[in-house]
Amino acid sequence: MTTLRLLYTAHLNGALERLPRLYTFLKHLRHQAEAEQTLLLDLGGSCNSESWHCAATGGRSMLIVLDAMGYAAVNAVGLSSESREKLRENFLAMALVDDLYPHQSGSICLRTAPASSLAPAALEIDLRPVSQTHFDGRELRLGLVRGDQVGAVELSLSGGIPTLEGTQIYDLSPSTLPDPTISAAVDLVLAEARLHQRRLSGEWGSD
Repeated sequence: MTTLRLLYTAHLNGALERLPRLYTFLKHLRHQAEAEQTLLLDLGGSCNSESWHCAATGGRSMLIVLDAMGYAAVNAVGLSSESREKLRENFLAMALVDDLYPHQSGSICLRTAPASSLAPAALEIDLRPVSQTHFDGRELRLGLVRGDQVGAVELSLSGGIPTLEGTQIYDLSPSTLPDPTISAAVDLVLAEARLHQRRLSGEWGSD
């Protein structure tokens, strides 16, 4: 692999209703890419405690749909060990990255801590957002985007040395049509979250 495109989001803040349109937009951006590989990442803040379904599921609701959307990894700092275990039982394909759990795939290491316990990688991507996308040696830091935006980064890995070729931030248009498959996934997650909410409120017996 000599070219890589990163598409990333951040601070989705429990907006499940936005995800079907976001998925349609991400598919469009994927089809535009000329890179040999595209990775879809989230820089954290996918859920918040003020969102009822996030509170009812311990932050799992958004992550389940992001996994269905094909995300390779998410910044899962703050996710409880109980929620992590329940997500593992759901056979999530994406990596849940935090300070204790970096993730390495081939020559790419995804992490949130300043240093990783994994072997040195050709490219290290820190999933903690910063004000502006930049390289620091082999470490790539990604610039912050709003919840209704998608960041894109083009990289060249020729000779094993990563080079930043370009960055872009795209706004999600309100007119983007929702993807029906992800809409169905959202409906399913909301139904499950309502069940959890009823159990937490004491309407039903505990699990």
